[in-house]
Amino acid sequence: MKKIFFFLLFAILLPFDLFSLYLSFEKIGEYKENAVYTDIRVVGKYAFLIAGKDGVHIFDVSRPSAPSKISVIESMDYSYSIDIKGLNLYIADGTGGVRIFDIRDKSNPEQISFIPTKHKSVDLEVSGDYCFVANEEGGLKIIDISEPIFPDEVSVWDKSDYVNSVEVVHDYVFLSDEKGVLGFSISNIDSLDSYKRIGEIESIDQVISDGHFLFASSFENGLLVAEIMDVSHPLVQVLPKYIGVEYISLSGFFLYFVQGSIVGALNILVPFNPYLYGNVGFAGSVSAVYVTGNLLYVTCGFDGFKILKISD
Repeated sequence: MKKIFFFLLFAILLPFDLFSLYLSFEKIGEYKENAVYTDIRVVGKYAFLIAGKDGVHIFDVSRPSAPSKISVIESMDYSYSIDIKGLNLYIADGTGGVRIFDIRDKSNPEQISFIPTKHKSVDLEVSGDYCFVANEEGGLKIIDISEPIFPDEVSVWDKSDYVNSVEVVHDYVFLSDEKGVLGFSISNIDSLDSYKRIGEIESIDQVISDGHFLFASSFENGLLVAEIMDVSHPLVQVLPKYIGVEYISLSGFFLYFVQGSIVGALNILVPFNPYLYGNVGFAGSVSAVYVTGNLLYVTCGFDGFKILKISD
């Protein structure tokens, strides 16, 4: 019944959407430097840019026309991914494990703890009192962070050879491995034996979800879309026309994607049949995007990052 209601809602909203205009993008600010940023997260007036072996760089973006760098967190190995909960920053730092920082003072973040993860930590997400970590050959690790100063590994699932992305949705955690996407119930954090193979698509780079649909990008194979309101019986479709997509980010009814030097916006009001709603090109390759409100943040290889205003 929930599925029927959801698709009826799409049908009702679609005709109104057809009258909307194409999105346009206008550059309003940038920070130019010779640094390779691989990911970005914006919280309030601060942007956190991940720079691999050069750690995590924190910027004040309260004035989008003039972003300014205020601090750098050096990496112990290679910073791959971050998440933020309250006043704490969590970093998946490769062989350096998971590092936890107090970021009340953004100009002077302080490490309060870390937990080794043996293998390479390449992605993480914080949900409730737990941090879920994609640990490549080490599988999925779940860390109790109810007391961030004393993190404690409480569960491991290592039945896959390579876990490189993690996404938490309600009572489920979704992983990407060498074969595709898996879904686990985490209602019982101590037991991860039962899982569901959501879809098979090799070489997944990233998995994200809006709570109803899951999107997985594969540079070699395209875009996987799965309806996950009923994880035991998901509806799945692979869209090979999006081969070459390297990075994806969700905002409202739009899925923003990176394809070489192009950033595009797909309207996903009908997720199994998205259509291009706008794009913008850059002089060099783009590595990541993040959207908040009507602002698009873009990391541009060796050219720092740029801020664009989105309008229709």
